[in-house]
Amino acid sequence: MFVSCFSQESAFVVALDCKTGKEAWRFKWGNQGIDTSWSSPLVWTNSKRTELAVCGPDWVSGLDLETGDELWRLSRCQPLAPSPTVDGNILN
Repeated sequence: MFVSCFSQESAFVVALDCKTGKEAWRFKWGNQGIDTSWSSPLVWTNSKRTELAVCGPDWVSGLDLETGDELWRLSRCQPLAPSPTVDGNILN
């Protein structure tokens, strides 16, 4: 299970083991809080790999499902509100 938190206090995504409830990994965007974002993470299978797509307040990141490492980031987007969706290999 993946849970994202974007608030003035912190900005992170955490992966939880569904069987044990233990934290598998956590990815933080810096050490400070940011503007809030209410989108849900999306597991996205594309032509290269399966990854976790996460929309922050003004960026979109792709995270490795096993490690939580950031694979890519698209910055300087217009403020984002919706959760990501896909159409084949295209992330919307």
